[in-house]
Amino acid sequence: MSKDMIGVRTSRNSPVLFVDASGVNTIPGDTVVIELSVIGDDDGTELEAVVVIGTAQMLHASIGKLAGRVIRSA
Repeated sequence: MSKDMIGVRTSRNSPVLFVDASGVNTIPGDTVVIELSVIGDDDGTELEAVVVIGTAQMLHASIGKLAGRVIRSA
């Protein structure tokens, strides 16, 4: 499991998704572009998301599988 993860929301009331930060340092309020993971050979879906849990805030979490990864800051 990657230690470099963040929590993001794709809309105001959406659930928090935990994604691989891909080396991008973030703080809450930052906007990033994420690629959601998919099963199979298809490309993942790209979405804009707002960071709600930054890289420095993630101390420990029991997360089975990350929902995707950060592609870049928006």
